[in-house]
Amino acid sequence: SSILEWREYTTNTRDNGSTSVRPKAPPHGYVKIHVDTCIARSQVRGSAAAVYRDVECNYLSSCLVIHGINNIVTLEIIAYREALSLADDLMVHNFTVASDSKQVVSDIHQGSHGPF
Repeated sequence: SSILEWREYTTNTRDNGSTSVRPKAPPHGYVKIHVDTCIARSQVRGSAAAVYRDVECNYLSSCLVIHGINNIVTLEIIAYREALSLADDLMVHNFTVASDSKQVVSDIHQGSHGPF
């Protein structure tokens, strides 16, 4: 089973007054796959990435795909699909996918099938 969420962060205040910001931990028994995208300065191509971390945020695996696509929403969907493929490759069944694209998360939750 998987959960798609809009990326949330936890802020921790240290004894010395400084703060650290880290991604919200996944639910108990789950791992988290973060997805993100970027577009080259030339606006000619973009990349989609998925990073797989355990409950303590330790790096476990990742994938990066570079496309001749410069539409950020389309790249976010590609990143989400890469997260699903990564979970399948690693035989992970209980995971969350965290994305900073509120539009994509909303579209998936609503089953809108968007233009992607």
